[in-house]
Amino acid sequence: MVAQLIPAPIKLGLSAALGGFIAMLGFRNAGMVVANTRVNALTLGDFSSHGAILTLIGLAVAIALRHRKIPGAVLLAIILATLIGLPLGVTKLPQTFFGLPHGMGAVTFKLNPLAALRPSLLPYLFAFFAAEFFSTMGTTLAVGDKAGMLDERGNMPGINGPFVVDSCAATIGPLFGVPAMTALIESATGVEVGGRTGLTSIFTAFLFLATLLFSPLILMIPKEATAPALILVGLSMFANLRRIDLGDLTEGFPAILMVLITLFSNNFGTGIAAGILSFVIIKILTNRAREVSLGLYLLTIPLLYFFWTVATKH
Repeated sequence: MVAQLIPAPIKLGLSAALGGFIAMLGFRNAGMVVANTRVNALTLGDFSSHGAILTLIGLAVAIALRHRKIPGAVLLAIILATLIGLPLGVTKLPQTFFGLPHGMGAVTFKLNPLAALRPSLLPYLFAFFAAEFFSTMGTTLAVGDKAGMLDERGNMPGINGPFVVDSCAATIGPLFGVPAMTALIESATGVEVGGRTGLTSIFTAFLFLATLLFSPLILMIPKEATAPALILVGLSMFANLRRIDLGDLTEGFPAILMVLITLFSNNFGTGIAAGILSFVIIKILTNRAREVSLGLYLLTIPLLYFFWTVATKH
């Protein structure tokens, strides 16, 4: 129901917000964008560093292979960049290529749920819930749009399924010390190379399980080698902006603001909430309040509270 309440320009802008987030992550992993504490802003990094050079080489290879429609172009670029990173000193050879992961006994069931239910912690719990909810919704819709799985209104049929899976994983994961078991924006790279059905997730899960035996080999891949995949896929997701009437202030402003807030806050859920709130506010200010549904007005109440918790609780 909440997904259907989201305005059309926000749904169309989700892919761009997600893409900007992914691309920024890639640039940061490559060291091409860094935090400058002196000016309190992001600035360009050292493009002459070996890590940045490796990323640029990998990006060039990925673009060339993708243009020629070579299967597995992004994966081949990552492998090649990893190998090139050896003489550059970016890729470090492990002492062994095989090894079992550490046990989970130190973190399994090490939690106190009753202590987390104290009234003073409720604002934090709501902030976590809202961020997780809107991040999951935005990721599902954006990745679904990339896969061509949305209807003409920008809704995903059967979206309750992904929400049930995500909520179960996000609940069970922390019991074993794994708090990040949720829908992740990097899934867009899987869709980019053809993943469409549930079998994609199943095979991916088995491959992740197999990598536990080869964890030293997998960890050998430097983040600079995977950065080209994030940059390439992320930038390609800006194409949806052309479907938004940017000439209409009430349509274009919320979508662009959502993209910017996502980058500024480094949080996809916060960006979505900002886009929805700005959509409602600007419709009211321009005497077009009737274009906003009652359900969307009700949705702004928890969103305002979410912003208050984010802005005042650190």
